[in-house]
Amino acid sequence: IPAMAAASGYQIELEDFEEVSAITPLLCRIYNGPADVNHFQAAGGMSFVMKELLEVVQQVGPSKANILLLGESGTGKELCARAVHDASSRANGPFVAINCGAIPAALLEDEFFGHERGAFTGASDAKAGLIERADGGTLFLDEVGEMTPGLQAKLLRFLEEKTFKRVGGLRDIHVDVRVVT
Repeated sequence: IPAMAAASGYQIELEDFEEVSAITPLLCRIYNGPADVNHFQAAGGMSFVMKELLEVVQQVGPSKANILLLGESGTGKELCARAVHDASSRANGPFVAINCGAIPAALLEDEFFGHERGAFTGASDAKAGLIERADGGTLFLDEVGEMTPGLQAKLLRFLEEKTFKRVGGLRDIHVDVRVVT
């Protein structure tokens, strides 16, 4: 994770667990899909912590930098990632989210990078991975600390080069993806 943090352009820490998690359900009701960050501000009586968070989202949204979100489970990291996506020039592109802790390690590489036909038993067709499907948009990786060190190294290479190979593939695939993790 430290190497991935170094590759990120911004780091946002969601540290006030009680305050942020208490307002997350309200934000989910107010914020219904792609729009602008001002949807959040429609909530009257918003706490200082949330106002501060929204200011940061508005500042980093337009940048092209990758972002590292830090916070306890349930603090609204995915909601924050979606707000960053919607505040960016990538808002019309895909927003692809994956919980890295919910997928077995053996399958995660295929989920990220996809595979070529014949790469392994049962791979009867080529399959685009999540990184490829997020091209032109944002890829949100939740629970990235649950990934194996080997897969973290492959992901770091992708972050640095913006290219990858599908499992069993020979050619580099270039994509334009912002990663929020």
